[in-house]
Amino acid sequence: MPRPRHPAHRVTTAHLQALYPWVAEGGLGPRGVYIGRDRFGGAFCYDPWELYERGELTGPNMLVIGQLGRGKSSFGKTYGHRQTVFGRKLAVLDPKAEWEPVARIAKCAPVRLTPGGTI
Repeated sequence: MPRPRHPAHRVTTAHLQALYPWVAEGGLGPRGVYIGRDRFGGAFCYDPWELYERGELTGPNMLVIGQLGRGKSSFGKTYGHRQTVFGRKLAVLDPKAEWEPVARIAKCAPVRLTPGGTI
């Protein structure tokens, strides 16, 4: 005789962390640029300059990799713009010329490398 199927129980991460409090991690701290939610539902901020000042990071570099169409460029532009709010300056190599709107918002002129010289 087949067993009766019960509907799956759904719960939010806010409620689930009450059951499993040891699963939630502390993250990198609340200071810096907000990126989004971590997999446990908490806010995730990453600011390499802040972490470098605190001595928790020795090389403030960042690499964004992923599949095509998953938002890497969108994330990079949003993150770069949010860094300008903190007074930071950006330097970006942009072969596709997709960072021009961010450059306009940051009030800087992009340097174009073209055949025959720069513009």
